[in-house]
This record gives sequence, structure tokens and C-alpha cells, in this order.
Amino acid sequence: SAAEQVCCWHGPKNPSPPRRRAGCMPPSPFLTTLTQALHISALSVFGVLGRIGLKLLFGPDILGVTGPDSALATDLPANALASFAAGILTHAHVRARMTERTHEHLILGLGTGLLGSLSTFASWNYQVITMFARGSVASAITSLIVGTEIALFSFAMGGHVGDMVRSLTERRSESGAENESLREESEPRDEFQRKTEDTLEIEEEAALDVMSWSDRQNLCFAAAALVCVWIPFIPAVILDDNPTRREYWLTVLVGPFGSLCRWWLSRFNGAHAWIPFGTFSANIIATVGDAILGTAQILADAEVDRYLTAIMTGFFGDLSTVSTWVGEISKLVPRHRQYLY
Repeated sequence: SAAEQVCCWHGPKNPSPPRRRAGCMPPSPFLTTLTQALHISALSVFGVLGRIGLKLLFGPDILGVTGPDSALATDLPANALASFAAGILTHAHVRARMTERTHEHLILGLGTGLLGSLSTFASWNYQVITMFARGSVASAITSLIVGTEIALFSFAMGGHVGDMVRSLTERRSESGAENESLREESEPRDEFQRKTEDTLEIEEEAALDVMSWSDRQNLCFAAAALVCVWIPFIPAVILDDNPTRREYWLTVLVGPFGSLCRWWLSRFNGAHAWIPFGTFSANIIATVGDAILGTAQILADAEVDRYLTAIMTGFFGDLSTVSTWVGEISKLVPRHRQYLY
């Protein structure tokens, strides 16, 4: 519950009702929302950089695996990697273990900010639209099929990794329980009970220390991280004489705004039971936005074209997502809704 996530409350391990430290109040909704937004923005910077880097690495200039006219879309590697990581992150056991050891805001930033920005639905589908317009119908259809299947398979593989983590954790827990039972039998009862109570007290205090990172300190940390990773790209856009690099820096600058818009739209995911309407709207809006700006590029000069490309790759690329999309597909029931979505 939300009470388990604020600085003053005991963690979810404590079955008793949550207690507060004296003089400690839960953070305000505004403070919580601001902290979440800062985490998403800071981590989305790394998502955009990762997407750009993977596009260059697998593109025709280096490895030559993907290309603008290829059935293997230029964003396919990023979408596959993000979907795989999302499958691990959303696994119930992995999510529970991470919640015990870190704050929910950071987990939100990893999923919505980093992985949501690493993958892109709009840029991939805009490339498909472009191939249709050029007459490469077979390549366009193949790109849609391959892109969807690889993303879904990558998400499923991430879930399998989560199962492996759960299995290893359960084995370690069983081994620890056996050792604890042997130790209990070998020690006097009073001595064992005293050590157990001391251990629980230490764990309780440690949990409180971890949870204390969730209010103003957490906000300050997220704000400082955003300043360190985002602000330097402003002078880079202004001072860099290389137009290609300047396009990349501008892409990074506008990317977090797309992530925040997608996060805001996610509140509408529960509006209709048959479809996650928020994610669906984000992907459709971003794809239409790419199509509009792509049409405007026909009449634009080289400099304006680079600015439009940066907005398409950064803002609309971050506004849309594949990793969240395939995760939502896997949860829809009955199965025909998965195909409709």
C-alpha cells in the first residue's frame, strides 16, 4: 500500500499495522508526484541515449543488421532489449524483491523512464509507413510481423529469467531455513530467542532507514540526478558545430517530456477493461505526430529537418513504447483481446 512506501512506515515484511516515528508525516501528494516525475525524466535520458546508440551500432554504418529500408527496423534491437528487461522487471517475484530493497519511485523510473524510452512504437511504425509509401510493401508487412514477434518473445524470455531468479531465491531460502533450524536446536532456547529478537530489531531499523530515502532526500537525489544527466545537453546543443551530434543532443533534451506525457496518459489505462487506453492513446498520438512532422520534412530545409527529426525521435519516440505495450498484451484476457490490441 502507499503507506508502506513513505519514510515513516515499516516495510511490507511487518504484518502489524504500520507505525510512524514521532513527528514524522507522510509526504504530500505533490511531493510524491514531483519525485516520481524526476525519476522518470532522469532515467529516460539514458533510455534515449541507449536507443540512439543501438540504432547506430546495428545500423548500416557499423554492423549492417538494420536499415531504413530493411524489414529489420532500425529500432528493433532497442525494442527487443527493452522488452526483455521489462519481462524481468515486471515478474512478480523480481518486482517483490526489488520493492524490498529499493524504493518504488526508482522502480517506476526504470520501467516508465528507462525501458519506456529505450523502446519506441512510433518510430518503428513510421518507418513501416515510409516503406509502404516507397512501394516496399513486403518489407513493411514483414517489419510489422517480425517487430511484434521479437518484442513479445523478448518479453517472454525476460519472464523466464524471472522464473530462474525465483527458483534460485527459493533454494537459498530453503538452505537458510535448514541452517536456522540446526542452529536453533544447538543453542539454548533463551539465547536463540534473544538473537532472533536482536536480528528482527536490526532489520526493522534498516527497513526504516531505507524507507527514509523516500521523502525530501529522495526528491533532492532525483533532482540532482536530473540536473547532472540532462542539463549538460543544453550547452551541447548550442556549442557543438557538428549538425549530426547536435541533432542527437536535442533528441535527448526533448525525450523526457515525451516520457512524462506517456506517464500522465497511463492513468487512463483502467478506463476500459478491454484495452489499456492510456498506452494505446500514447502510441497512436506519437505515431500520428511522427507522420505529420515527417510530411513537414518534405518542405523543410536541412537545418529545420534536423530539428523535426530530433522531435520525432526524442519526444514522440519517448511518448510511445513497445516494452509496456507487449507487457500489457500478455496480461489481457481472453486471448482474442491480445490480438485486437
